[in-house]
Amino acid sequence: MEGNGLGDREAAALAEGLAANTSITVLDLKKNRIGNDGGSALAKGIAKNSSLVEINLMNQPSRWGDQCLDDFLAMFDTNITLLKITWRLESRKSFALNKMITRNNEIDRCVCECFDYPPHTAPVPNQHTHILAKTHLLVAPRVAFPLLLHLGIYNHRHANSVCQRRV
Repeated sequence: MEGNGLGDREAAALAEGLAANTSITVLDLKKNRIGNDGGSALAKGIAKNSSLVEINLMNQPSRWGDQCLDDFLAMFDTNITLLKITWRLESRKSFALNKMITRNNEIDRCVCECFDYPPHTAPVPNQHTHILAKTHLLVAPRVAFPLLLHLGIYNHRHANSVCQRRV
């Protein structure tokens, strides 16, 4: 979807689709016209998404403001599958956003190690994702993931279907 002239209205419609989508893993939106409102809408849609791993938001015409970036930070309260955002930020919030991306990559790595999955094929979390996201891995990952498996927050049957789709 690179360079299609997508604006805030189109980004909001795309965000609605992302919220329900379970198959898109990479989304390229560079060289469009997405502003603050569209960025906020995308963040809210990605918050409900469990399959998107990478999004490219480079070369938008304007800087994204604090509210939009706050929406992206809030997105990480429920999303642990987004591993890469390509964009250029001129904000003090970029450090916090990078920290959350690093957290998601660490979760992906640990889940794959603990469950013996190939990299970037971590199981899609169920509705209890926020438990893991908000605890920010306060316990050691090698302890946390078997515990999450035991509690039913992750399950191998669901994980195997996701891994087959992503490979």
